Amino acid sequence: MAIGWYVDPVSSGTAMTAVPRCEWVVQQVQQHDHGKPPSKLRQQYATEASDVNSFYRGTAFLFWEDFVNGGWGPFDLSALGVPTTQADGTPLQRESTWTWITGDQHLSNFGAWKNRNNNVIFGVNDFDEATIFDFQIDVWRCSVSIYDHAISNGLGEAKATAAVLTFTDSYLSTLQAYVGNEKALLFEMTQRAATGKLADFLSKVDTLGSQHRILTLTLTLTLNLTRWTRSARSTAYSP
Repeated sequence: MAIGWYVDPVSSGTAMTAVPRCEWVVQQVQQHDHGKPPSKLRQQYATEASDVNSFYRGTAFLFWEDFVNGGWGPFDLSALGVPTTQADGTPLQRESTWTWITGDQHLSNFGAWKNRNNNVIFGVNDFDEATIFDFQIDVWRCSVSIYDHAISNGLGEAKATAAVLTFTDSYLSTLQAYVGNEKALLFEMTQRAATGKLADFLSKVDTLGSQHRILTLTLTLTLNLTRWTRSARSTAYSP
């Protein structure tokens, strides 16, 4: 969706018609940034204007403003192509799709780190807005991020759409693989489990981590040796 356009979940129903509101966006941003030094604002606005992802990240308050006032749109599980009743025929409720979500799911909130076994793993690394809510919010926000990053990197609409579809297909197949077992609690995306570019990335991170540890150890030994040498010299030449 273009910046400055808004899908009204109340008036649009299932049509999801976008309506322009550029003046409102400008007004809200000005109010939100009121009182900031002009030099900081120039830097901030230059960053936000660089691409759509930077704008969305810098104006997250607009998303939550819409979310609180307009909600997440109509609740219609049939639109997902899934049963709307449980096995005994009981209709699914609004809270039936609630689970733990990150609340701020986008590509910049994924990264690599060392797990408890000192292995480099890849996954979500930002949980400061985690809460219990409809799982769809994470899927939609991550899909938007994937699409916007694809467009910003010149992949075009066809490849951007294909990337979103690949993500959602993988999301569904992964959930299906978790049914009836403990994989969801045990699985980690390690270098061994990864493939392609992600495996290469994790390998580089692991190498850099090893180099960092070697550098830190060398620096520590050097500093300790320097302190010991100075102490010995001081003692030797003390009157």
